[in-house]
Amino acid sequence: MLVNQWHVVRTEDLAHLEPQILAPGVTSYVLDWSSPFHGSPQQPAEAVMRFQPGTILEEPLRHTGPSRIIVLSGRLRDESGSYDPFTRIHAPRGCVHSPYSAIGCLLHFRSLEMGADEDATTSLSGWDVVRPEDLERFQPQALSPGVTGYVLSWSSPSPGPPQPVELIVDFEAGARFEQPRQHRHAAKETLVLGGRLRDENGSYDPFTRIHAPRGSVHTPYSDIGCRVHMTVRAR
Repeated sequence: MLVNQWHVVRTEDLAHLEPQILAPGVTSYVLDWSSPFHGSPQQPAEAVMRFQPGTILEEPLRHTGPSRIIVLSGRLRDESGSYDPFTRIHAPRGCVHSPYSAIGCLLHFRSLEMGADEDATTSLSGWDVVRPEDLERFQPQALSPGVTGYVLSWSSPSPGPPQPVELIVDFEAGARFEQPRQHRHAAKETLVLGGRLRDENGSYDPFTRIHAPRGSVHTPYSDIGCRVHMTVRAR
């Protein structure tokens, strides 16, 4: 459970995590666990999953809660289609599919189950896939000179206007936020998809995940350009 702490996981850090074999050819590295909710046991809340080439699950996979999957490398497939790098899949509670990979793939998994660590409430309720080529249908937002955001989902209706809770953000080479970014009201989770993100705390290469707690301040920039996936967390 990541609360009130700056936490970074790089690909080389996976070697220090105990791998879990989910099925023949499928390995999971748990990055974060859910907090107990109404007496329920802890469950993986976030993980990096690796499918070896030729992996086919013996039984269909049922999502007991809503979840988000991002393809980092390789290609994931199921009966609904093919998912190449940087594709984001939102799987609703109760959906069933049979994922497999002919060439192998690396995935980032995040549970969106309600509880102390859930993402800020999203308006998404069904199966939703966003591929890199789909970004053209989202209205680009200039966040800073050279920094463009594409909002993939918004907060559910509540008092006050909807707010972005999930974005793809592109940094041009040399772009930086003009003012420090202060996460006043919610934590932010950033996953570097390509290029290199930097700030005063360090450098973040592809597939690095950064958890910035509520109240944290930093000034992100990119010397070579990058694309990141960003979400607003409940805490």
